[in-house]
Amino acid sequence: MEDSERWRAVGHIEAEQSITDVALFFGVHHSVISRLWKQFQTTQTVIRRPVAGRPRVTTPAEDRYIGIVAKRGIAERPPHV
Repeated sequence: MEDSERWRAVGHIEAEQSITDVALFFGVHHSVISRLWKQFQTTQTVIRRPVAGRPRVTTPAEDRYIGIVAKRGIAERPPHV
């Protein structure tokens, strides 16, 4: 979600809409809005800060695929004689 959408979602919750209704409105899972609301309550902001560490090169889906292919490769190797 963009920062502007995050602020709008907080506004909807402050207007006493349920987290589930706000999530449906923005087309995201309710846990996304729940985490956003908790972040706002503790930090009074919805802007995401840059995190330390090396940027990701692969997506989580690609990571899962690599793991599956690696497991298949190990299972299909013939035993050493």
